[in-house]
Amino acid sequence: MRRLTLTTLALVVGLAGAQSASPVTSLTLPDALSRLGNAPQVVQANLALSRAQRDLDAAQAGLSLNVTVGGNASYSSAAASSGASGSGSSGLNGSLNLKATAGVLPWASNRAALNSAQRSLNYAKAVRQENINSAELNVVQQYQSGYLAQLDLKVAAQNVQLAQQTLAAVQLQRSQQNATQESELQAQAALQTAQANLTSAQTALDAARRSLAATLGVNLDNASFDSPPSLPGSLDAAGLSALGLGDVNALVAQAIATSSSVLQAQNTLASAQETLAEQQRNRNLPDLTLSASYGPGGAGLGAGLSLKDGTASASYTQPLSASSAASSLSLSLSGSYTVYSPAASAQIASTQAQVSQAELSLTLARQTVELDVRQKYSDVLTALGAVAAKVTLEERARVALQTAQARFGAGTATQSDVMSAQNAYAQASRDTESARAAAALNLLKLQTTTGQPAAGGTP
Repeated sequence: MRRLTLTTLALVVGLAGAQSASPVTSLTLPDALSRLGNAPQVVQANLALSRAQRDLDAAQAGLSLNVTVGGNASYSSAAASSGASGSGSSGLNGSLNLKATAGVLPWASNRAALNSAQRSLNYAKAVRQENINSAELNVVQQYQSGYLAQLDLKVAAQNVQLAQQTLAAVQLQRSQQNATQESELQAQAALQTAQANLTSAQTALDAARRSLAATLGVNLDNASFDSPPSLPGSLDAAGLSALGLGDVNALVAQAIATSSSVLQAQNTLASAQETLAEQQRNRNLPDLTLSASYGPGGAGLGAGLSLKDGTASASYTQPLSASSAASSLSLSLSGSYTVYSPAASAQIASTQAQVSQAELSLTLARQTVELDVRQKYSDVLTALGAVAAKVTLEERARVALQTAQARFGAGTATQSDVMSAQNAYAQASRDTESARAAAALNLLKLQTTTGQPAAGGTP
């Protein structure tokens, strides 16, 4: 039995030595959050946002004039025919052309592209913020796991020390014939359980370090987590009082306005509505083209307007050879109208069904967000109630420790009684920190869901 006690002591010393073999570096939660810029999901979201911004810039550029330059040239040579007077005509023929086009009507294709690019950018912004919030939530949760694992390791070490002293006392009593073998085996089992808990706590701390290191892309083998879970200052010392979360309906409205799933459903609906409007316009509007020109022959100024395409154009043509024709003004109007097209009608009916489906998807997305917010709101309130209960139990353990210390001073309690009370107080303090961590994490989840900035801000 003495050998078992020495083995246990060696285990505790070995764990402590493993921690102190390399210098321990302090890592605060703000330090961890400040390293989020290189997190893969944040980098990916930033790239997607950058691409969406470039697409919008390109669509905005498409609203400006589109200017093209063209031309043609030819050379001809002809000899005079036999018996004819005069000589054959020859020379350089052709023209240079400058043309500008722009979408002028609301349904022009470049305006539709701009609307689509703007919707895509808004969606990319929402996804980016949600990815940042998700990464920060992971960091906060992993950091809190490490912080609580450190507390568990401290409590487990104290329990091992108490179990060692208890076993040593029982062994001494048995050597004096004042304890049974059953008592000694029970004390030995308690020590073995404490040893297992100590190993488990060390494993949990190592796992927390590795998980956070993988998220941040840094080495945290010897990191010490020194930031306790944080709750808003509006809470009183007991963790009670109102949190000032605001009206839950207002939180639901904020969440719906910033949710990427809702924005995606809105984009799908808007795209379907634009497609339906285009199909109906193509079905109902005549394909009219108005054109005008002024100049000699095919040269000079020209202008045109296409009703269905929504585009206008202006051009100037300069012939390469002089023309003797007089300048003239000409106007023309051409067009067609689809009287009967079953295929177009069927296509419109199909798109109308897509619009109805998109409207239903948007409603479901809003309902899903609302349920999520209300559940998280309830989780926060429940977690705060748990904090209040744990604080009360911690105070009870503190009073019990003071009582044990007073009794030990009066000679009516043993050192083991004091150590047991100390361990109970340490465990109660750890449970309070765990409850505060859960409440802080639930509050952060609610804040990020409702569009409020996450803990570390935006990288």
